[in-house]
Amino acid sequence: MKTRFTSALALVLAFPVGLWAQHRESPGQGYQVQLRLNVASARSVKGELIAVRADSLWIRQDAGVRSMALGDLDRVRVRHHGFTFGKAMLIAAIGGLVTGGAMTAACSSISSDCGGVFVGMMTSWLAIGAIAGAVSSGSAYRSLEPLSYEALQPYARYPQGLPPGVPYDGQPTTPAPSAQEP
Repeated sequence: MKTRFTSALALVLAFPVGLWAQHRESPGQGYQVQLRLNVASARSVKGELIAVRADSLWIRQDAGVRSMALGDLDRVRVRHHGFTFGKAMLIAAIGGLVTGGAMTAACSSISSDCGGVFVGMMTSWLAIGAIAGAVSSGSAYRSLEPLSYEALQPYARYPQGLPPGVPYDGQPTTPAPSAQEP
């Protein structure tokens, strides 16, 4: 009995922790960042961190790739993963509903006093979801202050800088079409 309980608890805890451990949205991409400009307007810019140099960085947004000087930035907020408290609670609620419903149905086949089974399952799932959500949402973002080239480099798609053949605007250069030989 103790082994079954331990195995079930390990499975319940492993699912949110596995989602939490995923750092990048997709392999081969830079981290999503939010840049806060140090001008009076205090506006921010969001996008994928493409490359970093000692004096500037490039981010990709829907409108294209744009360069920004590191001196113009006040803070960079790096998104490590998207597993937040809300997602943990949603998964816990679904797990509690499914498990509670199944356990109540199984219990009602042998007994008529099964009202507490569903409540117990929901409470258990929501408690574990709240713990997993609190742990994972605290690690979802990391703020980098003060800014430095070395601190930003590991989060870029191209940590060594833009590769050769990629001009300032981020569009790859294409060679001129060559005549095909017969």
